[in-house]
Amino acid sequence: MNSLVMCRRGDTGPYHPDNVYKATRRENLDEQARLQLGQPGRFRKQICTPAGIFDSRKEAAAYYGIEPCSMNWRIKRAPEQYYYIT
Repeated sequence: MNSLVMCRRGDTGPYHPDNVYKATRRENLDEQARLQLGQPGRFRKQICTPAGIFDSRKEAAAYYGIEPCSMNWRIKRAPEQYYYIT
C-alpha cells in the first residue's frame, strides 16, 4: 500500500503530465473514500460551473435543466468553464 501510483486530478481526464500526480496507493484510496457517497462504487465529485460550485454532477445538471449526461458533455467540451474540483 506504500508503493507510488499515478493519479489523475479529480479522477477524470487523460493521464497527461498536466493532469497527474504521484501518491501512495493508500493516499489514492483515502481520497476516493472522502468522495464516497456511502454506496459501494459510487463517488461524489464537486463540479465548478459558471453559475457556481455544486456538490455533484446531478445537482449541476438540475440547476441548468439538463440531463447529467449533458453535463458530462459540457465538462469534456468546455473544461475551462465546467470541471471537477479535486
